[in-house]
Amino acid sequence: MIQICAVCKSDIFIKAMRPFLFDYEILITRVCKSWKLMEHGFEGSKTDILLMDGNWNSNHKYSAGTKAAASFKIQYPHIKLIVVTTTFEVQTLEKYRQIPIEGYFFRSCANVVEAFAQCVHDVYRGKQHFLIE
Repeated sequence: MIQICAVCKSDIFIKAMRPFLFDYEILITRVCKSWKLMEHGFEGSKTDILLMDGNWNSNHKYSAGTKAAASFKIQYPHIKLIVVTTTFEVQTLEKYRQIPIEGYFFRSCANVVEAFAQCVHDVYRGKQHFLIE
């Protein structure tokens, strides 16, 4: 099972996806609505991939999602990072690719469960995956 931790403003998408992803051998082990909650206890977790809301804007020590992602990659370089947005956003994707992240997809794509699962499996195997259509 590929183990994922998700950090997002709203857990509706993750809760809706969770039962379908089990069939793809993907387990969402933790869902956090803030970076502070995610960081608490993360050090000892067996997380393979962090799924991150790409439109993050919080009052946490990071002022934007790209800063949070960059900081995360410095602190946890062994954990792969997938960014998700609601719609395809060229500018957002390009900012994240500079960090660099390993994967990106958007929730409004066709066949979102399959798209998500493919992204996770590609990234887990060490391949970059950026859904752009």
